[in-house]
Amino acid sequence: MKLQDENEALRAQMRLRMEDTDSRHERMQSMMLMISNLTTKLQAENSSIYSQLLKVSDLTSGLQAENDSIYLQLLKVSDLTSWLQAENNSIYTQLLNVGDLMAGLQSDNSSIYSQLQALSADVIQRRAQYEEQHTALQEKVRMLQTQTTNLDSNLSKRSSTLEERLTSHVTQLQQKDQELVQMVIRRTSVDLIGFHARLTNDVDAPNPKTLVLDRVEYNAGGGYDSTTGIFTAPVTGLYLFLATIGASSGDAAANVHIEVNGHARTGCFSKYSTNIELSTCHGADRVVKGQQVRIVTERDKRRIRGGWWTTFTVVLIQRED
Repeated sequence: MKLQDENEALRAQMRLRMEDTDSRHERMQSMMLMISNLTTKLQAENSSIYSQLLKVSDLTSGLQAENDSIYLQLLKVSDLTSWLQAENNSIYTQLLNVGDLMAGLQSDNSSIYSQLQALSADVIQRRAQYEEQHTALQEKVRMLQTQTTNLDSNLSKRSSTLEERLTSHVTQLQQKDQELVQMVIRRTSVDLIGFHARLTNDVDAPNPKTLVLDRVEYNAGGGYDSTTGIFTAPVTGLYLFLATIGASSGDAAANVHIEVNGHARTGCFSKYSTNIELSTCHGADRVVKGQQVRIVTERDKRRIRGGWWTTFTVVLIQRED
């Protein structure tokens, strides 16, 4: 009878332990369900973060790397959860025989839960950082757009102003060209006076002597006499004089000057050595109507080359009314 009572007491204790074990198992399953829900929320939160990060073009690569890292961590958490589920099942089986392991399992679960909370806080913090960076990037883009708009506006204004200035400048140049053409037309129709003559053959030039350039190429106004070599001004005005002289072969040299109304104005000297050396002289002076302009030789025994080498030109620049 005593043994039967002990057996009944032992069975009662076993029932109590089994009930306690069932209760602990239910709490463990509830905790696992909470962990699973938290994991699902974390995965949904991660997907939202990933969608927002895709909108930031310049930070895509860095944010993608961070998101992949978070995703890998979540995968680890999921694997860890599966592992915990397997462990809990194993523990549940072991708890049927060993009740003392429950305390250790609860401690491990508390540690895992703390890790999950820390991980969740880290994800929230990273999301806040990403949102802050995204806002800063949007502000920079807005500033760049504003600067671009201002630059386009300034460039358009400067281009328009430059085009107006160029158009005005071209118009002024065209007007001046027209005025110049009209002036030239008026001048040439009234003041077309001048001549160009050359020496046909080589000549000796005793001193002093008027050099007669016998071949007249041009003689507007009829002021030059090819028989005397003298130009007589048909009108009073400012005249330009030009003479080119060339010495003949051998050791000959040529030395002349341009004379206006008996006064020398400019001179030329040419000496032949191995090649012809031409000398050109020019000048300008006021010549009164009727005054004479000529080329005068200066020394004896000078031989001057003919052909195209020796020329004489006088042109009226400005007529006096």
